[in-house]
Amino acid sequence: MRRTGKTTRLVDLAIQTLFEKGEIFIADMKWIESERRGFTSDEIADRDKFIDEIDASQRIQNHLMSRILKRLESEHHGQFEVNGRFIRLKSDYQFSVDTPKGRMLVGYKDIKKMHDFNYGNDE
Repeated sequence: MRRTGKTTRLVDLAIQTLFEKGEIFIADMKWIESERRGFTSDEIADRDKFIDEIDASQRIQNHLMSRILKRLESEHHGQFEVNGRFIRLKSDYQFSVDTPKGRMLVGYKDIKKMHDFNYGNDE
């Protein structure tokens, strides 16, 4: 039987979000079953983004975390850090980008500025 690719899509979304926001939170069952008092609706939405809604379990969430970390390790070795259920880009993260004027090194802060400019984020 062919699998659906749901985990792969969640991993792709998580990595894309990591590079847009600089950090992601991979929920565990403690978070999923909590009342979530003291969090804003935006914080809750960000933390709920990477939950398998159909089959949420600690095993599934740990598998998702493992897949994300494995992919980050293979593609962005040493450029991220893990603190509990949070994954963050290191502040000195840099990668090369091809531009019309040639190749240049770009850091996470540069990417965040471009993203905020393009999408009107005034943080």
